[in-house]
Amino acid sequence: MATDVMQVGQVSEQASKVIQSSADHGFLNSVKLDHLLWMHAVYTRIQEPGQDSRPPGNESECRLGHWMTDGEGYQRFRQFTAFGRLKEPHHGVHQDGIAALEAFKRGDHKQMTQKLFAMERHSESVIRLLNELAYEQKQRHNSSKSDSNSKPRR
Repeated sequence: MATDVMQVGQVSEQASKVIQSSADHGFLNSVKLDHLLWMHAVYTRIQEPGQDSRPPGNESECRLGHWMTDGEGYQRFRQFTAFGRLKEPHHGVHQDGIAALEAFKRGDHKQMTQKLFAMERHSESVIRLLNELAYEQKQRHNSSKSDSNSKPRR
């Protein structure tokens, strides 16, 4: 009977870890979506200049920026290597996106295009690092899963 209760406890613990891992994966996907929506706002302001000419916000005002500095991302992912490398490309996305909008307003389409390409390169790094975060998180989950499976049964 005690063995059955212990096995149920182990299964319950594993289920909790799978649920947390799935929640983290979904969470990181929503962060990617927020990032892409910010970039879409830059392109929309260029394609539809009469709509909203204000820049969509700097890196500390966007949701990814909040997520990284004082939000759930900081709390849940700051211990991972990829998290620490997100700041620079995230800053670059905003810096180049806003510079592209400023160049567009000046009518400097060559500079606008250069800055949009630079924004895209930084964005690729942001997405890659968010994918690395998901991988690191999964590795940690798998590591703790194998640790709990290697515990001796009584």
